[in-house]
Amino acid sequence: MLPTAEPAAALRSTLERANAACDHISRVAWDTQTFGKFALQKLCYADVRAQFGLSAQLTVRALAKVGDAYKLDKKTLRMFRPLAAIAYD
Repeated sequence: MLPTAEPAAALRSTLERANAACDHISRVAWDTQTFGKFALQKLCYADVRAQFGLSAQLTVRALAKVGDAYKLDKKTLRMFRPLAAIAYD
């Protein structure tokens, strides 16, 4: 995929906002010791949508990404690279 400058900038911005949202969700998960994606959705879905301006689908995918990250290890606060991949279906 070789997008032109404008779509590339939009994609970059979306990835940065989505991964910033993942960091926010991860901090909420860590602070509350709530690691399941459905429990996290109840805690912070509306806040993430409002604060980061993500679509409903992208918000749900960010919540799932964080939930999946904590499945392996709940002993370490998870943080996400600004341009890390995020599933979008």
